[in-house]
Amino acid sequence: MHCSVSNTLYSYTCGNINDLEPVSVLSDEQVLVLTELQMEAEQDARLSEMLDRQQSGTLSEGDHSELQTLMQVYQEGLLRKATALSEASRQTWVDSTLKLVSKIH
Repeated sequence: MHCSVSNTLYSYTCGNINDLEPVSVLSDEQVLVLTELQMEAEQDARLSEMLDRQQSGTLSEGDHSELQTLMQVYQEGLLRKATALSEASRQTWVDSTLKLVSKIH
């Protein structure tokens, strides 16, 4: 499995988040794409189903591994999205500060 971000669907599939480039080196456009990151619809639906089954106590032993993998994909995507949001905010703050400083001088 590999990590990818689709620019059109903002979908996320990941096997190891460490394989991705740091958000701080991405272009502004790439960072903005990451701020809209979401699990693929099929993965999201499967995760919801597995969590419901876990809640009701009907999750089989074999399903635990799949649930763990889906939770990892979800958590890594959420971390990547949060990092992108932080970077976008930082870039906006830096740009705003630079514009303000240039007006003062």
